[in-house]
Amino acid sequence: MDSDLSPYMLPDECHNLLNFMNILVPSIAILLTVLLDTYAMWKLGHFVKIRKNYGMPLHIKNRNREKRLVRMIMVQAITSILTYISLCFAALIRNEFLQFLASSFLWGMVQSIDG
Repeated sequence: MDSDLSPYMLPDECHNLLNFMNILVPSIAILLTVLLDTYAMWKLGHFVKIRKNYGMPLHIKNRNREKRLVRMIMVQAITSILTYISLCFAALIRNEFLQFLASSFLWGMVQSIDG
């Protein structure tokens, strides 16, 4: 091996592929979560409409709480998609200090949205 590079370092092309995979894989999982949550929220909304006529007020109140929980989960899933993508783009910054500032700011934003 007459190269100046360490055998453990990746060429730029592999690094770009890894960045793409780091964006794609979590995005697919989170997109599926958003779709399932949307379907669950639709079913809960439909169920609450049916139960309004036949159910007790306590049951309706519990279903409304469940709808709020599903909405909170959806917001968290959507913000995590944006965070994963943003953090991967922040990793492309060559200046380590600016990279640290960008990633710290993004994690702070996610924690403030997440509660």
